[in-house]
Amino acid sequence: MEIDEEILLTKSGKKNPFTVPDGYFEHFTSQLMDSLPNPKEKKILSPAPKHNFYIYCAAAAACIVVFVALFCVSFFKENRPIANSAAVLKEHHDAEDRTFDRIADYTMMDNEDIYASVADH
Repeated sequence: MEIDEEILLTKSGKKNPFTVPDGYFEHFTSQLMDSLPNPKEKKILSPAPKHNFYIYCAAAAACIVVFVALFCVSFFKENRPIANSAAVLKEHHDAEDRTFDRIADYTMMDNEDIYASVADH
């Protein structure tokens, strides 16, 4: 390490290679203050135009109307009377029986196994 420092000192010497122009620090403060923005000057922001307010109100009203319409459609769709409700219930019951029969066939369960599993739970 000392050898490297000695080589550098012999090549460049002890002279500082960096210099400052004459009179640089005499005008430095004034140049710096001139380049800073004036704190007294503030930008004045104007409020949003009124037509934007009306557009936002219209959009909000449209969203509310769509929400109420979707709610009403789904509510009345679920509560409307079903024609032939006995036939629909029988069809639903038969579908459950078919599903249970498929599960029992797949698992190879007979009646005794089914009763045992029901009794356990």
